[in-house]
Amino acid sequence: MKDADGRYGYVNRRFATYLRKPVEEVLGHTDAELFPEDTARLLHAHDDTVRALGESREFEEELPLPEGRLLFLAERFPLREPDGKASAIGLMALDISTLKKTERELRRREQDLRQMVDGLEDQGIIGLDSEGRVTSWSRGAERLKGYTAEEIIGRQVAFIHEGELSRPGMLREALAEAARKGRVEVESWCIRKDGSRFLSDDTVFPLWTEDGGLRGFSAVSRDITERYEAQTGLQRSEARYRLVSRATGESIWDWDLVQNRLDWGEQALARLGYPEEEDASSLSWWEARIHPEDREEVLSSMVRVLESGEERWCAEYRFLRGDGSQAWVRDLGYVLREDGRPVRMIGAMADITRRRRAEDERSRLYREAQGAIRLRDEFLSVASHELKTPLTTLQLHLQMLRALATREGSAFTPERARKKLSLAEHQVQRLVTLVNDLLDISRINSGRMEFRFETVDVARLLRELLDRQRSLLRHCGSEVRLQLRGPYTARVDPMRLEQILTNLLSNAAKYGQGKPIDVSIEGDEGEYLVRVRDRGIGIAPEDQERIFERFERAVSERHYGGLGLGLWISRRIAMRFGGTLTVRSRLGEGSTFELRLPRFPSETRPSEPVDEAHW
Repeated sequence: MKDADGRYGYVNRRFATYLRKPVEEVLGHTDAELFPEDTARLLHAHDDTVRALGESREFEEELPLPEGRLLFLAERFPLREPDGKASAIGLMALDISTLKKTERELRRREQDLRQMVDGLEDQGIIGLDSEGRVTSWSRGAERLKGYTAEEIIGRQVAFIHEGELSRPGMLREALAEAARKGRVEVESWCIRKDGSRFLSDDTVFPLWTEDGGLRGFSAVSRDITERYEAQTGLQRSEARYRLVSRATGESIWDWDLVQNRLDWGEQALARLGYPEEEDASSLSWWEARIHPEDREEVLSSMVRVLESGEERWCAEYRFLRGDGSQAWVRDLGYVLREDGRPVRMIGAMADITRRRRAEDERSRLYREAQGAIRLRDEFLSVASHELKTPLTTLQLHLQMLRALATREGSAFTPERARKKLSLAEHQVQRLVTLVNDLLDISRINSGRMEFRFETVDVARLLRELLDRQRSLLRHCGSEVRLQLRGPYTARVDPMRLEQILTNLLSNAAKYGQGKPIDVSIEGDEGEYLVRVRDRGIGIAPEDQERIFERFERAVSERHYGGLGLGLWISRRIAMRFGGTLTVRSRLGEGSTFELRLPRFPSETRPSEPVDEAHW
């Protein structure tokens, strides 16, 4: 309490404590003596206002005190004399510093919250009362729905919706569900102020008072039109995929990269040979069935597509079917991304086993054709050389005979004529042999080679053949040593057997380097074995099977003549007899050819065509 002069006549202990003075040191002093000049002047002005008005007033007064500046809510009221004159002033003050600080903090937080809400460009924050009328409308809501706060606050929010939420009572039911469950999510088509439509996804939360009463609702609204259209397009695409799958027999799959789950379409597993109840939902199931030789490349190609931002993935690889067989498949995938991150991959797996087999078959036929062309060209080169050599020699001898017969005074005698004719006959025989070999190729390939079996002594046949070949073998410088242990009666075609033995002896003489040739025959009641051994250049291990192919030889034709057909024909004849023709050899140590034949083969078995590429 202050008197008419502004001196404190009464203060309580708490007021004195704020001043950090005893009550006695406050009493009798004015504000000018207790506070700074500007503060004292403000307090004096407040006192004058109350005296002038003659009634109480509240003032917020900030006082500089020893513990700092504190804010008080002060109620000043006049104290009247008996004559009714207001002279003294009564004062009650409440420290509201903490309260004011809290209010400022709340206002700051409310401002921050408002800025954050207004900063949500793609989301609208909407306040509703318990009846669904709009109480607040964020800037995001303005951008999303096209109405300003002034245009929408106080109106029913249902008016911008169409469909179910626009029907009477539907909005109230949705709000009641939100109050009951704590939240509710609603998807509804809305109409903007400009008339455009969009699909709104609204999440509604109830707001409660301190005593548990329903105060209203808060709704978070988003435009999900693009997502809806993408999903709708995807559903249409998946429907088309299913139709394509039924039409083409492809297996449709859907890989959720977020959940790492693999789903297979209708009949997809069945087409791969697996039961529909097969647990194929993990990516590891698919990985484990990729052929080990293809797995690393397939997985690497998929990772490259996912990491590079590409949309499409494609791979061809072998896949394990349910029955254990390997199928060639062509796998196509399409990557779906959100914010650049792959979240889903949809694809189709087609069985291309038939196509790959057809491609492999075409490749094989192409290689065989190329090989046949190479063999043809080589054969034509060799055959032309081999045929030209005896023809040239024959022509030369005939020209010499003509010259000797027509030249006057020449010493043309029957002996010289016989010698020239013998040489000419030898060249003719070479031509006959070459032509017969070519004819045998045709007969073997077509299955028309004829065999006339009869019972003969193979040992005698061999002796007679050596007698006829002896002069030729002697000309090559090779001595033939024959080892026979007795007669070997057998059913053979003597002409074809002689053909085999002639080829073996000719090769031994050609490659034997003038060294001895050993010919032996042995056997039992079931079969007999003829060996022809030379001590010539030998055959490398890698060539020992190749020399039995057509037009093949172990050495270059530049150094050794021949068409490269003798051994091929000989082995085919031996096979027709039911026997075998093989070779054992080491380079530099010569070769041993072994002809093993049954003594009494089946003569009724028909000759079959050879399943080989023709030249």
